[in-house]
Amino acid sequence: IFKTTNGGASWSKVSESTSRIQQIISAPTDFNIQYAAVNGEGVLRSIDAGSSWTNPGGIGLGSTIAYDNEDGIISTKKAINKLLSDDSLNNYSL
Repeated sequence: IFKTTNGGASWSKVSESTSRIQQIISAPTDFNIQYAAVNGEGVLRSIDAGSSWTNPGGIGLGSTIAYDNEDGIISTKKAINKLLSDDSLNNYSL
């Protein structure tokens, strides 16, 4: 994952993976909270606007992610496999 802070004039690597990044989205209520769906690694989270990334709880899903409401996200790998969280992935259920 690369990050820019100057409109794309320069980029810095903030996370490295050999897997494909499916998608990156930011929380609608706080741009500092970012989520990345990484194929084979799962859902990664950043709480510092993308400067560093972690996999909270070892979440092993790797599909697209979308917001279900302002406070929580839903991640789907298949229609029957859903990850639900209403507190920025501090707690979640499958």
